[in-house]
Amino acid sequence: ERHANREGSRIKTKLVAGALALSIVPVFFLVLFSYYVLNVNIKAWFTQPADEQLQIFDGVAKQLKKEMQDETNAQAELLATRPEVRAMLETGEGAAGFLERFCQRQELASAIVYSAKAEPPVDAWVAYATVEKEAAVVARQAVQDGSKAIGTIQIAARVPLDVAKTRAALENLSQNQAQLQYNRKDIRRFYMMLMALITLFVLSVATWIALFLAKQISLPITALVEAATEVRKGNLTHRVVAPAVDELGMLVRSFNQMTKELESSTRELDRRQRFTEAILESIPTGVISIDSDGSIRRVNGALSKIFPHEQVAGAARLEDLFSRDDSAEIKYLMKRARRTGAASRQLELHTRGRKLQIEVTVSALEEKLTSGFVIVLEDATDLLLAQKAAAWHEVARRVAHEIKNPLTPIALSAERIGRQLERLDLPPQAARIMRECAVTIAQSVESVKALVDEFSQFARFPSAQP
Repeated sequence: ERHANREGSRIKTKLVAGALALSIVPVFFLVLFSYYVLNVNIKAWFTQPADEQLQIFDGVAKQLKKEMQDETNAQAELLATRPEVRAMLETGEGAAGFLERFCQRQELASAIVYSAKAEPPVDAWVAYATVEKEAAVVARQAVQDGSKAIGTIQIAARVPLDVAKTRAALENLSQNQAQLQYNRKDIRRFYMMLMALITLFVLSVATWIALFLAKQISLPITALVEAATEVRKGNLTHRVVAPAVDELGMLVRSFNQMTKELESSTRELDRRQRFTEAILESIPTGVISIDSDGSIRRVNGALSKIFPHEQVAGAARLEDLFSRDDSAEIKYLMKRARRTGAASRQLELHTRGRKLQIEVTVSALEEKLTSGFVIVLEDATDLLLAQKAAAWHEVARRVAHEIKNPLTPIALSAERIGRQLERLDLPPQAARIMRECAVTIAQSVESVKALVDEFSQFARFPSAQP
Protein backbone atom coordinates (compact mmCIF):
# COMPACT_ATOMS: atom_id res chain seq x y z
CA GLU A 1 0.00 0.00 0.00
CA ARG A 2 2.91 2.37 0.69
CA HIS A 3 4.50 1.58 -2.69
CA ALA A 4 1.12 2.11 -4.37
CA ASN A 5 0.84 5.45 -2.51
CA ARG A 6 -2.64 4.61 -1.28
CA GLU A 7 -4.36 7.05 1.05
CA GLY A 8 -4.05 6.08 4.71
CA SER A 9 -1.16 3.67 4.09
CA ARG A 10 1.34 5.81 6.01
CA ILE A 11 -0.63 5.98 9.24
CA LYS A 12 -1.50 2.31 8.82
CA THR A 13 2.20 1.47 8.51
CA LYS A 14 3.01 3.55 11.58
CA LEU A 15 0.29 1.82 13.61
CA VAL A 16 1.44 -1.65 12.55
CA ALA A 17 5.11 -0.78 13.14
CA GLY A 18 4.26 0.68 16.55
CA ALA A 19 2.25 -2.38 17.56
CA LEU A 20 5.05 -4.67 16.40
CA ALA A 21 7.59 -2.60 18.32
CA LEU A 22 5.47 -2.80 21.47
CA SER A 23 5.17 -6.57 20.95
CA ILE A 24 8.81 -7.18 20.06
CA VAL A 25 10.17 -5.45 23.17
CA PRO A 26 8.57 -7.81 25.73
CA VAL A 27 9.03 -10.81 23.42
CA PHE A 28 12.71 -9.96 23.02
CA PHE A 29 13.27 -9.76 26.77
CA LEU A 30 11.22 -12.93 27.27
CA VAL A 31 13.35 -14.80 24.71
CA LEU A 32 16.54 -13.36 26.22
CA PHE A 33 15.47 -14.45 29.70
CA SER A 34 14.42 -17.88 28.47
CA TYR A 35 17.69 -18.31 26.62
CA TYR A 36 19.61 -17.33 29.73
CA VAL A 37 17.59 -19.76 31.83
CA LEU A 38 18.06 -22.58 29.34
CA ASN A 39 21.74 -21.87 28.74
CA VAL A 40 22.78 -21.30 32.33
CA ASN A 41 20.33 -23.18 34.53
CA ILE A 42 19.35 -26.19 32.41
CA LYS A 43 22.10 -28.20 34.01
CA ALA A 44 20.97 -27.20 37.48
CA TRP A 45 17.31 -27.86 36.64
CA PHE A 46 17.72 -31.19 34.85
CA THR A 47 21.07 -32.75 35.60
CA GLN A 48 22.09 -31.66 39.08
CA PRO A 49 19.23 -33.38 40.99
CA ALA A 50 19.74 -36.57 39.00
CA ASP A 51 23.50 -36.42 39.45
CA GLU A 52 23.10 -35.91 43.17
CA GLN A 53 20.64 -38.78 43.33
CA LEU A 54 22.95 -41.00 41.32
CA GLN A 55 25.87 -40.04 43.52
CA ILE A 56 23.85 -40.92 46.58
CA PHE A 57 22.77 -44.26 45.11
CA ASP A 58 26.26 -44.96 43.83
CA GLY A 59 27.68 -44.16 47.25
CA VAL A 60 25.15 -46.48 48.86
CA ALA A 61 26.05 -49.22 46.39
CA LYS A 62 29.77 -48.73 46.97
CA GLN A 63 29.28 -48.69 50.72
CA LEU A 64 27.24 -51.87 50.55
CA LYS A 65 29.87 -53.53 48.36
CA LYS A 66 32.60 -52.39 50.75
CA GLU A 67 30.74 -53.76 53.75
CA MET A 68 30.18 -57.07 51.94
CA GLN A 69 33.87 -57.13 50.93
CA ASP A 70 34.93 -56.43 54.52
CA GLU A 71 32.59 -59.13 55.78
CA THR A 72 33.89 -61.57 53.19
CA ASN A 73 37.51 -60.73 54.07
CA ALA A 74 36.70 -61.31 57.75
CA GLN A 75 35.14 -64.66 56.90
CA ALA A 76 38.21 -65.54 54.85
CA GLU A 77 40.48 -64.68 57.81
CA LEU A 78 38.26 -66.76 60.05
CA LEU A 79 38.42 -69.72 57.72
CA ALA A 80 42.22 -69.37 57.46
CA THR A 81 42.61 -69.71 61.22
CA ARG A 82 40.59 -72.91 61.51
CA PRO A 83 42.55 -76.05 62.48
CA GLU A 84 40.69 -78.07 59.89
CA VAL A 85 42.20 -75.93 57.15
CA ARG A 86 45.71 -76.37 58.57
CA ALA A 87 45.17 -80.10 58.75
CA MET A 88 44.02 -80.15 55.10
CA LEU A 89 47.14 -78.34 54.00
CA GLU A 90 49.45 -80.49 56.08
CA THR A 91 47.95 -83.82 55.01
CA GLY A 92 46.94 -82.70 51.53
CA GLU A 93 43.47 -84.19 52.00
CA GLY A 94 40.19 -82.37 52.52
CA ALA A 95 37.93 -82.84 55.52
CA ALA A 96 34.59 -84.23 54.45
CA GLY A 97 31.72 -81.68 54.81
CA PHE A 98 33.81 -79.04 56.57
CA LEU A 99 33.73 -76.40 53.83
CA GLU A 100 30.03 -77.00 53.13
CA ARG A 101 29.07 -76.51 56.73
CA PHE A 102 31.23 -73.40 57.03
CA CYS A 103 29.73 -71.87 53.86
CA GLN A 104 26.21 -72.60 54.95
CA ARG A 105 26.80 -71.04 58.35
CA GLN A 106 28.42 -67.95 56.85
CA GLU A 107 26.02 -67.79 53.84
CA LEU A 108 28.86 -68.07 51.36
CA ALA A 109 28.54 -69.05 47.74
CA SER A 110 31.82 -71.00 47.54
CA ALA A 111 35.04 -71.83 49.39
CA ILE A 112 38.33 -73.22 47.93
CA VAL A 113 41.53 -74.23 49.71
CA TYR A 114 44.80 -74.04 47.71
CA SER A 115 48.19 -75.37 48.81
CA ALA A 116 51.29 -73.24 48.66
CA LYS A 117 52.35 -74.94 45.43
CA ALA A 118 49.25 -73.51 43.72
CA GLU A 119 48.34 -76.92 42.36
CA PRO A 120 44.76 -78.05 42.06
CA PRO A 121 42.79 -77.14 45.20
CA VAL A 122 43.06 -79.38 48.21
CA ASP A 123 39.32 -79.01 48.86
CA ALA A 124 36.47 -76.93 47.42
CA TRP A 125 32.78 -76.38 47.81
CA VAL A 126 30.51 -74.40 45.47
CA ALA A 127 26.84 -73.79 46.22
CA TYR A 128 25.90 -73.06 42.59
CA ALA A 129 27.12 -74.43 39.36
CA THR A 130 28.32 -71.01 38.32
CA VAL A 131 28.91 -67.88 40.29
CA GLU A 132 28.71 -64.72 38.24
CA LYS A 133 31.47 -62.29 38.90
CA GLU A 134 29.10 -59.33 38.93
CA ALA A 135 26.82 -61.06 41.51
CA ALA A 136 29.55 -62.18 43.97
CA VAL A 137 32.17 -60.71 46.28
CA VAL A 138 35.46 -62.66 46.32
CA ALA A 139 38.05 -62.62 49.09
CA ARG A 140 41.45 -64.38 49.28
CA GLN A 141 43.46 -65.01 52.43
CA ALA A 142 46.81 -66.69 53.04
CA VAL A 143 47.08 -69.42 55.66
CA GLN A 144 50.12 -68.70 57.91
CA ASP A 145 52.15 -71.12 59.91
CA GLY A 146 54.14 -68.70 61.93
CA SER A 147 55.75 -66.51 59.38
CA LYS A 148 55.41 -69.00 56.56
CA ALA A 149 52.45 -69.20 54.17
CA ILE A 150 51.43 -72.80 53.74
CA GLY A 151 48.39 -72.17 51.56
CA THR A 152 45.63 -69.90 50.35
CA ILE A 153 41.87 -69.94 50.70
CA GLN A 154 39.34 -68.21 48.42
CA ILE A 155 35.73 -67.59 49.29
CA ALA A 156 32.92 -65.89 47.39
CA ALA A 157 29.84 -64.26 48.91
CA ARG A 158 26.83 -63.85 46.67
CA VAL A 159 25.35 -60.35 46.45
CA PRO A 160 21.64 -60.34 47.28
CA LEU A 161 19.41 -60.28 44.17
CA ASP A 162 17.51 -57.08 44.97
CA VAL A 163 20.73 -55.19 45.60
CA ALA A 164 22.11 -56.39 42.28
CA LYS A 165 19.06 -55.34 40.43
CA THR A 166 19.10 -51.99 42.16
CA ARG A 167 22.70 -51.48 41.27
CA ALA A 168 22.03 -52.47 37.65
CA ALA A 169 19.16 -50.01 37.57
CA LEU A 170 21.39 -47.31 39.00
CA GLU A 171 24.02 -48.01 36.40
CA ASN A 172 21.37 -47.91 33.70
CA LEU A 173 20.10 -44.61 35.06
CA SER A 174 23.64 -43.31 35.13
CA GLN A 175 24.06 -44.28 31.48
CA ASN A 176 20.78 -42.57 30.60
CA GLN A 177 21.90 -39.49 32.45
CA ALA A 178 25.15 -39.52 30.52
CA GLN A 179 23.17 -39.84 27.31
CA LEU A 180 20.99 -36.93 28.45
CA GLN A 181 24.11 -34.90 29.09
CA TYR A 182 25.29 -35.82 25.63
CA ASN A 183 21.94 -34.78 24.11
CA ARG A 184 21.72 -31.53 26.07
CA LYS A 185 22.55 -29.44 22.98
CA ASP A 186 19.78 -31.13 21.04
CA ILE A 187 17.35 -30.48 23.87
CA ARG A 188 18.42 -26.87 24.10
CA ARG A 189 18.07 -26.51 20.33
CA PHE A 190 14.59 -28.01 20.52
CA TYR A 191 13.48 -25.58 23.21
CA MET A 192 15.05 -22.67 21.34
CA MET A 193 13.07 -23.61 18.25
CA LEU A 194 10.00 -23.90 20.43
CA MET A 195 10.62 -20.41 21.81
CA ALA A 196 11.15 -19.12 18.26
CA LEU A 197 7.87 -20.69 17.21
CA ILE A 198 6.09 -19.11 20.18
CA THR A 199 7.71 -15.78 19.32
CA LEU A 200 6.55 -15.99 15.72
CA PHE A 201 3.09 -16.90 16.91
CA VAL A 202 2.99 -13.92 19.29
CA LEU A 203 4.26 -11.57 16.58
CA SER A 204 1.76 -12.97 14.07
CA VAL A 205 -1.10 -12.45 16.48
CA ALA A 206 0.19 -8.95 17.31
CA THR A 207 0.48 -8.16 13.59
CA TRP A 208 -3.04 -9.37 12.95
CA ILE A 209 -4.41 -7.33 15.84
CA ALA A 210 -2.39 -4.30 14.68
CA LEU A 211 -3.71 -4.65 11.13
CA PHE A 212 -7.25 -4.97 12.44
CA LEU A 213 -6.93 -1.88 14.64
CA ALA A 214 -5.09 0.02 11.90
CA LYS A 215 -7.91 -0.83 9.52
CA GLN A 216 -10.43 0.51 12.02
CA ILE A 217 -8.48 3.79 12.08
CA SER A 218 -7.13 4.06 8.54
CA LEU A 219 -10.42 3.36 6.71
CA PRO A 220 -12.23 6.40 8.18
CA ILE A 221 -9.12 8.55 7.71
CA THR A 222 -8.80 7.44 4.08
CA ALA A 223 -12.47 8.15 3.50
CA LEU A 224 -12.05 11.59 5.09
CA VAL A 225 -9.03 12.36 2.88
CA GLU A 226 -10.93 11.32 -0.25
CA ALA A 227 -13.92 13.37 0.87
CA ALA A 228 -11.69 16.39 1.50
CA THR A 229 -10.29 15.97 -2.03
CA GLU A 230 -13.80 15.88 -3.46
CA VAL A 231 -14.79 18.95 -1.46
CA ARG A 232 -11.65 20.74 -2.66
CA LYS A 233 -12.74 19.95 -6.22
CA GLY A 234 -16.11 21.56 -5.50
CA ASN A 235 -18.20 18.40 -5.01
CA LEU A 236 -20.02 19.41 -1.85
CA THR A 237 -22.61 16.63 -2.26
CA HIS A 238 -20.00 14.00 -1.38
CA ARG A 239 -20.54 12.25 1.96
CA VAL A 240 -18.25 9.98 3.99
CA VAL A 241 -19.60 6.44 4.19
CA ALA A 242 -17.17 4.40 6.31
CA PRO A 243 -17.52 2.16 9.37
CA ALA A 244 -16.26 4.21 12.28
CA VAL A 245 -16.89 4.26 16.02
CA ASP A 246 -15.98 6.39 18.98
CA GLU A 247 -14.22 9.68 18.19
CA LEU A 248 -13.63 8.70 14.56
CA GLY A 249 -17.34 8.13 14.11
CA MET A 250 -17.99 11.52 15.66
CA LEU A 251 -15.41 13.03 13.28
CA VAL A 252 -17.09 11.41 10.27
CA ARG A 253 -20.51 12.67 11.35
CA SER A 254 -19.10 16.16 11.97
CA PHE A 255 -17.46 16.16 8.53
CA ASN A 256 -20.70 15.15 6.84
CA GLN A 257 -22.57 17.83 8.77
CA MET A 258 -19.92 20.37 7.79
CA THR A 259 -20.17 19.48 4.09
CA LYS A 260 -23.95 19.69 4.31
CA GLU A 261 -23.75 23.16 5.83
CA LEU A 262 -21.10 24.15 3.29
CA GLU A 263 -23.39 23.01 0.51
CA SER A 264 -26.22 25.13 1.89
CA SER A 265 -23.90 28.10 2.38
CA THR A 266 -22.49 27.70 -1.13
CA ARG A 267 -25.96 27.69 -2.60
CA GLU A 268 -26.81 30.83 -0.66
CA LEU A 269 -23.53 32.44 -1.72
CA ASP A 270 -24.19 31.53 -5.35
CA ARG A 271 -27.64 33.02 -5.12
CA ARG A 272 -26.26 36.20 -3.57
CA GLN A 273 -23.43 36.30 -6.10
CA ARG A 274 -25.90 36.08 -8.97
CA PHE A 275 -27.98 38.76 -7.32
CA THR A 276 -24.90 40.96 -6.84
CA GLU A 277 -23.81 40.38 -10.43
CA ALA A 278 -27.28 41.28 -11.63
CA ILE A 279 -27.11 44.49 -9.60
CA LEU A 280 -23.61 45.27 -10.91
CA GLU A 281 -24.69 44.72 -14.49
CA SER A 282 -27.81 46.83 -14.03
CA ILE A 283 -26.17 49.93 -12.54
CA PRO A 284 -25.06 52.57 -15.08
CA THR A 285 -21.73 53.30 -13.39
CA GLY A 286 -18.56 51.35 -14.12
CA VAL A 287 -17.25 49.09 -11.32
CA ILE A 288 -13.75 47.59 -11.11
CA SER A 289 -12.68 45.04 -8.45
CA ILE A 290 -8.90 44.88 -8.00
CA ASP A 291 -6.36 43.27 -5.69
CA SER A 292 -3.92 45.14 -3.51
CA ASP A 293 -1.23 44.90 -6.21
CA GLY A 294 -3.45 46.59 -8.80
CA SER A 295 -4.45 43.51 -10.82
CA ILE A 296 -8.04 43.58 -12.05
CA ARG A 297 -10.28 40.76 -10.85
CA ARG A 298 -13.70 41.73 -12.16
CA VAL A 299 -15.49 44.51 -14.07
CA ASN A 300 -19.14 45.11 -14.95
CA GLY A 301 -20.67 45.77 -18.34
CA ALA A 302 -21.21 49.50 -17.73
CA LEU A 303 -17.44 50.02 -17.90
CA SER A 304 -17.65 49.46 -21.68
CA LYS A 305 -19.61 52.72 -21.93
CA ILE A 306 -16.55 54.58 -20.68
CA PHE A 307 -13.74 52.55 -22.29
CA PRO A 308 -13.74 50.56 -25.54
CA HIS A 309 -15.00 46.99 -25.17
CA GLU A 310 -11.75 45.48 -26.50
CA GLN A 311 -9.70 47.47 -24.02
CA VAL A 312 -11.94 46.37 -21.13
CA ALA A 313 -11.85 42.70 -22.22
CA GLY A 314 -8.02 42.63 -22.39
CA ALA A 315 -7.32 44.69 -19.26
CA ALA A 316 -5.42 42.88 -16.51
CA ARG A 317 -4.06 45.84 -14.54
CA LEU A 318 -5.00 49.48 -13.97
CA GLU A 319 -2.31 50.58 -16.43
CA ASP A 320 -4.22 48.82 -19.22
CA LEU A 321 -7.19 51.20 -18.74
CA PHE A 322 -5.71 54.41 -17.39
CA SER A 323 -2.73 56.49 -18.30
CA ARG A 324 0.33 56.59 -16.08
CA ASP A 325 -0.74 59.79 -14.34
CA ASP A 326 -4.30 58.57 -13.83
CA SER A 327 -3.04 55.21 -12.52
CA ALA A 328 -0.78 56.99 -10.05
CA GLU A 329 -3.73 59.13 -8.93
CA ILE A 330 -5.93 56.08 -8.43
CA LYS A 331 -3.20 54.27 -6.45
CA TYR A 332 -2.92 57.33 -4.25
CA LEU A 333 -6.68 57.11 -3.67
CA MET A 334 -6.22 53.40 -2.80
CA LYS A 335 -3.72 54.31 -0.08
CA ARG A 336 -6.10 56.90 1.31
CA ALA A 337 -8.98 54.43 1.18
CA ARG A 338 -6.95 51.87 3.17
CA ARG A 339 -6.70 54.43 5.97
CA THR A 340 -10.11 56.12 5.76
CA GLY A 341 -12.22 53.42 4.14
CA ALA A 342 -13.12 55.43 0.98
CA ALA A 343 -11.68 58.23 -1.16
CA SER A 344 -12.99 60.01 -4.27
CA ARG A 345 -11.75 62.46 -6.86
CA GLN A 346 -12.74 63.76 -10.26
CA LEU A 347 -10.54 62.88 -13.24
CA GLU A 348 -10.54 64.00 -16.83
CA LEU A 349 -10.16 61.11 -19.27
CA HIS A 350 -9.52 61.21 -22.99
CA THR A 351 -11.04 58.13 -24.60
CA ARG A 352 -12.69 57.36 -27.90
CA GLY A 353 -11.65 60.77 -29.17
CA ARG A 354 -13.59 62.68 -26.56
CA LYS A 355 -12.97 64.19 -23.17
CA LEU A 356 -14.90 62.75 -20.23
CA GLN A 357 -15.27 63.99 -16.70
CA ILE A 358 -15.13 60.90 -14.48
CA GLU A 359 -15.97 60.82 -10.78
CA VAL A 360 -13.68 58.13 -9.24
CA THR A 361 -14.57 56.57 -5.84
CA VAL A 362 -12.21 54.00 -4.27
CA SER A 363 -13.40 51.82 -1.35
CA ALA A 364 -11.15 49.47 0.64
CA LEU A 365 -12.59 46.05 1.54
CA GLU A 366 -10.45 45.71 4.70
CA GLU A 367 -8.07 47.83 6.74
CA LYS A 368 -5.07 45.68 5.82
CA LEU A 369 -2.08 46.00 3.54
CA THR A 370 -3.37 43.04 1.53
CA SER A 371 -6.87 44.45 1.23
CA GLY A 372 -8.67 44.53 -2.10
CA PHE A 373 -10.47 47.57 -3.51
CA VAL A 374 -13.61 48.47 -5.42
CA ILE A 375 -13.36 51.41 -7.86
CA VAL A 376 -16.55 53.07 -9.03
CA LEU A 377 -16.32 55.23 -12.20
CA GLU A 378 -19.21 57.58 -12.84
CA ASP A 379 -19.41 59.60 -16.09
CA ALA A 380 -20.20 63.14 -14.93
CA THR A 381 -19.75 64.82 -18.32
CA ASP A 382 -23.48 65.35 -19.00
CA LEU A 383 -24.05 66.39 -15.42
CA LEU A 384 -21.31 68.98 -15.63
CA LEU A 385 -22.71 70.25 -18.91
CA ALA A 386 -26.15 70.51 -17.35
CA GLN A 387 -24.69 72.33 -14.37
CA LYS A 388 -22.85 74.71 -16.69
CA ALA A 389 -26.02 75.31 -18.72
CA ALA A 390 -27.97 76.01 -15.56
CA ALA A 391 -25.28 78.39 -14.42
CA TRP A 392 -25.30 80.25 -17.77
CA HIS A 393 -29.09 80.43 -17.68
CA GLU A 394 -28.92 82.01 -14.26
CA VAL A 395 -26.24 84.39 -15.48
CA ALA A 396 -28.34 85.31 -18.53
CA ARG A 397 -31.41 85.79 -16.38
CA ARG A 398 -29.57 88.07 -14.05
CA VAL A 399 -27.91 89.96 -16.92
CA ALA A 400 -31.31 90.37 -18.64
CA HIS A 401 -32.80 91.52 -15.40
CA GLU A 402 -30.02 94.00 -14.86
CA ILE A 403 -30.36 95.22 -18.43
CA LYS A 404 -34.15 95.41 -18.37
CA ASN A 405 -34.20 97.35 -15.13
CA PRO A 406 -32.84 100.64 -16.68
CA LEU A 407 -34.60 100.09 -20.04
CA THR A 408 -38.07 100.27 -18.55
CA PRO A 409 -37.70 103.79 -17.13
CA ILE A 410 -35.96 104.82 -20.36
CA ALA A 411 -38.91 103.58 -22.38
CA LEU A 412 -41.38 105.24 -20.00
CA SER A 413 -39.39 108.45 -20.21
CA ALA A 414 -39.49 108.38 -24.05
CA GLU A 415 -43.28 107.84 -23.97
CA ARG A 416 -43.70 110.68 -21.50
CA ILE A 417 -41.58 112.94 -23.70
CA GLY A 418 -43.82 112.10 -26.64
CA ARG A 419 -46.99 112.94 -24.67
CA GLN A 420 -45.50 116.18 -23.42
CA LEU A 421 -44.55 117.22 -26.96
CA GLU A 422 -48.16 116.96 -27.97
CA ARG A 423 -49.19 119.30 -25.23
CA LEU A 424 -46.42 121.84 -25.65
CA ASP A 425 -46.26 124.46 -28.38
CA LEU A 426 -42.80 124.19 -29.68
CA PRO A 427 -41.24 125.30 -32.89
CA PRO A 428 -41.92 122.74 -35.59
CA GLN A 429 -38.31 122.02 -36.11
CA ALA A 430 -37.61 121.38 -32.42
CA ALA A 431 -40.83 119.40 -32.02
CA ARG A 432 -39.84 117.21 -34.96
CA ILE A 433 -36.41 116.57 -33.52
CA MET A 434 -37.81 115.80 -30.10
CA ARG A 435 -40.32 113.31 -31.55
CA GLU A 436 -37.64 111.60 -33.64
CA CYS A 437 -35.41 111.27 -30.56
CA ALA A 438 -38.26 109.83 -28.48
CA VAL A 439 -39.11 107.33 -31.21
CA THR A 440 -35.43 106.35 -31.57
CA ILE A 441 -35.16 105.86 -27.82
CA ALA A 442 -38.29 103.70 -27.77
CA GLN A 443 -37.13 101.62 -30.74
CA SER A 444 -33.67 101.13 -29.21
CA VAL A 445 -35.24 100.01 -25.92
CA GLU A 446 -37.41 97.47 -27.73
CA SER A 447 -34.41 96.22 -29.72
CA VAL A 448 -32.36 95.76 -26.54
CA LYS A 449 -35.28 93.95 -24.85
CA ALA A 450 -35.58 91.58 -27.84
CA LEU A 451 -31.83 90.93 -27.74
CA VAL A 452 -31.98 90.19 -23.98
CA ASP A 453 -34.92 87.80 -24.47
CA GLU A 454 -33.02 86.00 -27.24
CA PHE A 455 -29.93 85.71 -25.00
CA SER A 456 -32.02 84.27 -22.16
CA GLN A 457 -33.61 81.75 -24.52
CA PHE A 458 -30.17 80.66 -25.84
CA ALA A 459 -28.78 80.19 -22.33
CA ARG A 460 -31.57 77.71 -21.44
CA PHE A 461 -30.21 74.89 -23.72
CA PRO A 462 -27.72 72.38 -22.07
CA SER A 463 -25.51 72.44 -25.14
CA ALA A 464 -25.19 76.21 -25.00
CA GLN A 465 -21.64 77.49 -24.99
CA PRO A 466 -20.58 80.83 -23.57
